[in-house]
Amino acid sequence: MLSDEQLLRYSRQLVLPELDLVGQERLLGARILVVGAGGIGCPLLWYLAASGIGHITLIDHDVVEAHNLPRQVLFDDQDIGLFKSQVAARKLANHYPDTSVAAICGELRHISELPATHFDLLVDATDTPSAGRILNEAALQREIPLLYLAGVAMEGRLFVAQGYERDKACLECYLGKGSDPRAGCATLGVLAPSVGALALLGATQVIRLLLGENLDGLFCIDTWRFNTLRLQVRKDANCTACGFVAKE
Repeated sequence: MLSDEQLLRYSRQLVLPELDLVGQERLLGARILVVGAGGIGCPLLWYLAASGIGHITLIDHDVVEAHNLPRQVLFDDQDIGLFKSQVAARKLANHYPDTSVAAICGELRHISELPATHFDLLVDATDTPSAGRILNEAALQREIPLLYLAGVAMEGRLFVAQGYERDKACLECYLGKGSDPRAGCATLGVLAPSVGALALLGATQVIRLLLGENLDGLFCIDTWRFNTLRLQVRKDANCTACGFVAKE
């Protein structure tokens, strides 16, 4: 049951028929894992905590650098040289007391490095296929959705992977055999509002998934030209990650 303070804090959300009192209680009880506190992860985390997501585990191995500051809105000059996950957890806790943030400083290299904690949802905000594949494996094993977010230059992509379902694609079905791109933001550049826009769309999809909405497919956005595209990604019966589900 929401406290009087929570009823006031989330009052503007509670009047939304898509959310209401029951939905807000579900968000406060939700547990999600977010990997990556960069240009996508920072605004994503900020709005998830602001919306009342109760428990967030954050994994990131990097430290704050000056070139991060235009996009990674959780950090400022005083944070340079500090671990992103620890700074993010501290700042979110200061602003949003209803959200518990557990920070893990480390690079995700194997599924065994993921916490054994129960999660309702996994979020990949690393823009790195190798990390995405590890999370995809975990999502298949645990039978929970994985939200994949990737952005570069002025474009972004959002994909909901639910390969444990017989008729839905996993992240491997979408990525195929592609490896980590050599040409990332350092080479191609990135516009701060573009990754911010993608993060806010991602935060909304996290809430929808936690409330039980049935989402799938690939959403692409070009924020400079304001073009959007939505595609269905078919499950690959020969997928090395989830193909066995289609054949059952």
